[in-house]
Amino acid sequence: MLKKISLLFLLIFSFNTPAKSVENISTFIDQWRKVNHIPAIAVAIKIGRENPNYYLKGTTTLNGKTKINAHNLFGIGSITKTFIAATLLQLQETHKVNLDDSIGKYFPEYPRWRKISIRQLLNMTSGVPNFTRTEAFKKLIEHEPTKYHPISFFVDLAYGQKDEFMPGKGWYYSNTNYYLLGLIIEKITNQSLALEFQQRFFKPLHLSNTHYSINSYPMSIYKQQIHAYLDNKDVTRENPAYYGPAGGMLMSIQDLLIWTEALFTPGKILSRHSLDELMQTHAVPPSPAKPNNSRYGLGIYSLNIPGLGIIWWYTGVINGYSSTFMWIPNKQTILVAQIDRWKDNNFGLLMPRQNFINTILEKI
Repeated sequence: MLKKISLLFLLIFSFNTPAKSVENISTFIDQWRKVNHIPAIAVAIKIGRENPNYYLKGTTTLNGKTKINAHNLFGIGSITKTFIAATLLQLQETHKVNLDDSIGKYFPEYPRWRKISIRQLLNMTSGVPNFTRTEAFKKLIEHEPTKYHPISFFVDLAYGQKDEFMPGKGWYYSNTNYYLLGLIIEKITNQSLALEFQQRFFKPLHLSNTHYSINSYPMSIYKQQIHAYLDNKDVTRENPAYYGPAGGMLMSIQDLLIWTEALFTPGKILSRHSLDELMQTHAVPPSPAKPNNSRYGLGIYSLNIPGLGIIWWYTGVINGYSSTFMWIPNKQTILVAQIDRWKDNNFGLLMPRQNFINTILEKI
């Protein structure tokens, strides 16, 4: 009889513990959202081959009534760069490009950059200036937030600045690198970047709630978006063309999880060899928000966290949105999260080693 009771207790405990853990995570996420005055937050956690758990808290607008769902769209900012890197690695697999090729043959109009390699653009060791730090760009965002400009317009802004260093002689985060890479992809394939993404990734992976455009999104897409806020200003309609290949993509939490898992599964998007190339990293100088000792590969960060080992991550920030993914190989765990507001320029809330991510990892 005692054995039967003990067995029953063990069965009840084994079923209740995961549910309690999920409940604790859910409560923490909603409390954190409220403390930070964030209208909406979406989180997904997948461990091994288990089905993912989704935590969807808040409303689609500030002080709104419509609750968010797993198909609503957030801006993913620089996570867009992982799609650029994956495309170029696929093109290399089919011998249409070599990442060590110099970019001079693609851009005779930028002779100063002719010796820079594609790989140096990908891993931010090119020395190319960042157009988003120019005064001209800041004025455009302030005065013409919805106006369309071609990608070359923004590259020209950067070319008018002094280079940060000689190619390969340092590390500097520059969105211009990925504008150049987007143009290279279009030159190689004779197709728009949007069509390349659609054919290579969106359709095969069934990413039905993922969108890329260099112009304003149509109303049908806008209605799916979680509204984005800088402080109290609604910036949802700012033109993604300003961020293009470096950060103009919209994505749901469900699709972000699918993409993260596929990216790190050899043979799903990239061969094992290409995935190894993606993960060849360079040291990143200390900078605010980013965790110290981070390293940067081909459009992706790594970080060694005691107790977890190497994690692979990216936090993309744009227009009040912040999205992050983390792949933790030692735990076979994926964590993705998205929010729609940041205040007082505090855009690093979802980065590794911040309170939110630390607490979620502890609870997992």
